Amino acid sequence: MLIFKVGIIAKHIGVHRNTVTNWIKKGKLPASPTTAKRYMISENDFIQFCENEYISKEAMERVLSDTSLVTKSKKSSKAKANVKNNLESSHLKADNGLKKRGYKGTGKFKDEGKIPGTDKMVGSVMVVGGGIAGIQSALDLAESGYYVYLIEKTAGIGGTMAQLDKTFPTNDCASCIILPKLVECGRHLNIELITLAQVEKVDGNAGHFNIKIRKKPRYVDNNKCIACGICAEKCPISVKDDFNFGINNKKAVYIKYSQSVPLKYAIEPSACIYFTLGKCKACERFCPTGAINFDQVEETMTITVGAVILAPGFKPFNPDEYDYLGYKKIKDVITSLEFERLLAVSGPNLGSLFRPSDNTEPGKIAWLQCVGSRNHNNCGNSYCSSICCMSSVKQSMASLEHIKGRSLDRAIFFMDLRSHGKESERYFERAKEEGIRFVRAMPHTLEPGRDGTGIRMRYVDEHGNVVVDSFDMAVLSIGFEAPEDVIQLSKQFDIELDQHKFAKTSCFEPIESSREGVFVIGAFQTPKAITRSVVQSTAAAAAASKLLSKQRDTLTRKKVYPKERDIIDEKPSVGVFVCSCGINIAGIVDVDQVVAYSAQLPFVNYTENNLFSCSADAQESIAERIRE
Repeated sequence: MLIFKVGIIAKHIGVHRNTVTNWIKKGKLPASPTTAKRYMISENDFIQFCENEYISKEAMERVLSDTSLVTKSKKSSKAKANVKNNLESSHLKADNGLKKRGYKGTGKFKDEGKIPGTDKMVGSVMVVGGGIAGIQSALDLAESGYYVYLIEKTAGIGGTMAQLDKTFPTNDCASCIILPKLVECGRHLNIELITLAQVEKVDGNAGHFNIKIRKKPRYVDNNKCIACGICAEKCPISVKDDFNFGINNKKAVYIKYSQSVPLKYAIEPSACIYFTLGKCKACERFCPTGAINFDQVEETMTITVGAVILAPGFKPFNPDEYDYLGYKKIKDVITSLEFERLLAVSGPNLGSLFRPSDNTEPGKIAWLQCVGSRNHNNCGNSYCSSICCMSSVKQSMASLEHIKGRSLDRAIFFMDLRSHGKESERYFERAKEEGIRFVRAMPHTLEPGRDGTGIRMRYVDEHGNVVVDSFDMAVLSIGFEAPEDVIQLSKQFDIELDQHKFAKTSCFEPIESSREGVFVIGAFQTPKAITRSVVQSTAAAAAASKLLSKQRDTLTRKKVYPKERDIIDEKPSVGVFVCSCGINIAGIVDVDQVVAYSAQLPFVNYTENNLFSCSADAQESIAERIRE
């Protein structure tokens, strides 16, 4: 029998002490506790463990040597004379055991370091999910020499970040960060966007996966669509706009949002009169390029890749079941994501903050924390969603910029305010300095205000006093949940989920799923802020690149530049494109005056004011003006 301390095995194998302890607790290392924090295990069991965990012979021998010395110190003086023979015997047994189990004397087991399908390893990667996490991984991999298939189930990439007004803790414009990435992703030679698509079947192993994709029809030819918008103007059917959480309507033929990539229209068949009643086709008649194609059908394709990165995102918690909060019963009670769309300059109010009940500016807003998080009894989500507190702080600070009046009473009701992440605590302190009230209470009753506008709120303060207060709006800080389709996704890729249906990973390998070659990132791994998601995205890209390093640059395409022409004798022609950047620049600078002034400058032949110059539509417009 071998007697050892956890630290001995950890030192020689090269893992953390906690890893060894977890092996013992889970039964991977079948050792029994003895005295003085020591454990006991038979030599045969230890050799079997080394084989199962692909531990090298040298490391195993070092452990055997050290544990034999520990055992020796426990023996009687008579037994000490036999220690050398016992040690040699244990090594002989180890060698015999290793040879029986496939060890070939090279310092590795026969399967150690070998990836199934190495002889067919493929230099491409599939990224499932077109949010900021998936986009960042795709860009990193494409720049590293791998061809990337980016799979998105909706009509355009961007995910939740494209719906945000600002990001914390810097209050930077969310669109300014993500829109250039969208454009780059859409243009990259080594990234293939496949929208309206989902994974159907997965075969193969790390290094060589065969993945069947089911792609829904767009009913619009991407090669012909110029995003002129005439089809949407002529379409007689309006439906709730999912991107704006139903605050406003969109047409049955739609672009996901105005800066979407790809910037191409799609038809919602469940809303289209032609598909429901067999008539209309107004969009087809008026389309100037003949892009509408009602004959498109669902198609399947099989894609071969060497690794997969899963980034399906999250599902916002639905607060309907909390009847005391009055969501969807009281007009001025909205969720935190709905509030983001009210703030966003690309949203239904074009950046002006109005309350839903009467379209007037609010003077007093309350934020309610932990709706759908840290609540085991009502919703079963016992975890903290980690971003809700800082999101509310951000919204309370940013909301003042979106009203004409400069007086706004802002209160955040919380149980425990959690400032996860770098600079978040300083951000919290800054909010207090700006006069935002933080009330430690959980309001238990929300009722409509006078004439159906506003909210009357009842809560108990820290001193036990019942307080009744009125607000113009209440914002519910909703948490994250795993998307509804992740169970099917986990079965397809044969990966494990935790009790909350997020991807199961280890503490020391947070991007690696339970299946080799399949990596998980973003909110699918666990609820987290954008900054942490981006860090994970780059880490997953690096891990996939390491796995497929021998196939780097085998499938990528090289950019070919046009020949330069001599313009020395040509008259200068300058175009000035001024970016309003939503309200970030336009709220401080009179952009129209800048455009007018620029038009008077020498050699300026064209000027234009863009809402977001970095967006896909603006980039296409700039390119078109240059060609002209």
